[in-house]
Amino acid sequence: MAKKIKGYYKAKAGAFFNDEKAVLYGQELEKIAAENNGEVLANVVVERAADPENPLHDYFNWDDAWAARLYRETEARSLIRKIVYVIVSEDGQEHEQRAFINVTINENDNDPVYVPVGRVIADKELRAQVIRRALAELVSWKARYERYRELDDICEAIEGIAKRLNFEGTKGQAQETSAALGA
Repeated sequence: MAKKIKGYYKAKAGAFFNDEKAVLYGQELEKIAAENNGEVLANVVVERAADPENPLHDYFNWDDAWAARLYRETEARSLIRKIVYVIVSEDGQEHEQRAFINVTINENDNDPVYVPVGRVIADKELRAQVIRRALAELVSWKARYERYRELDDICEAIEGIAKRLNFEGTKGQAQETSAALGA
């Protein structure tokens, strides 16, 4: 039997539901896990949420045409992410890189776009944006796994890189990080 960890549910930063809903959703997902060998499977969540009386119901959009379009957009993003560009160095070694990189072109537009990797490499601001996101992902990874002593060396390396680049994971650090990156 798994050890019970003391804590509580709350909405992750950026979630479009509040902490009160997060408690309801978390408790329902916990029930699903308890009834399914400790596992929460997406198809079971959707089946349960189909019941209008279930607390998870209001999280989903039940308009099938809308949901189908969103699913196809998810498939399109998956396709875009699965294309790589093979860069052949002067010594003949091949290095794979995503062919299209997700960036934000217009700060007022919430829809990120994908652009060819060559554009990101050539454009100082796009390059700095991608590096800031990479650093934010590293800092986030560290926050998720720093409790595992086996990963201490990796966490320390991430902390060192973030400090060296004056990165704290906030938008306010973007210009300082860009300057540190030479962008």
